[in-house]
Amino acid sequence: MKVTVRDRSAESAWGSGPINPCVVTVEIADNCPVPGCGAKRGEPRHLRQCDDGAWYSVQVWDNPCGHVDMYEAVVREAKALAQAAYDKKRAARDAEVEHFDAAEAADALQIERDMAVEAGMECDPETCAYCGGA
Repeated sequence: MKVTVRDRSAESAWGSGPINPCVVTVEIADNCPVPGCGAKRGEPRHLRQCDDGAWYSVQVWDNPCGHVDMYEAVVREAKALAQAAYDKKRAARDAEVEHFDAAEAADALQIERDMAVEAGMECDPETCAYCGGA
């Protein structure tokens, strides 16, 4: 589910000047992250807030299970989910590249073997650089 929350970790440190709330929309799991719970999260609703004169709008929700989602934990969860999705996509791409490279290498090896046969060369199973005795 997508929610809009305040990410205080992305804001200037307290006491460093005016507060500029950092509001982000993130993707989190539909279910409560508390181990052993897993109940469906509540329905997000908008809430306008003011901090040192700066107005911003976030979402809040009440989980039917009673567990409270703190914005800090929601931001951490969203980052972890985004990283996991990135890692999965990268692994799939890397596997695709490796598969392609292996197929391409096998094709190149077969071409080399065919060229050797056409040239009347026979391979020595002990020393053949192309087939390694295969």
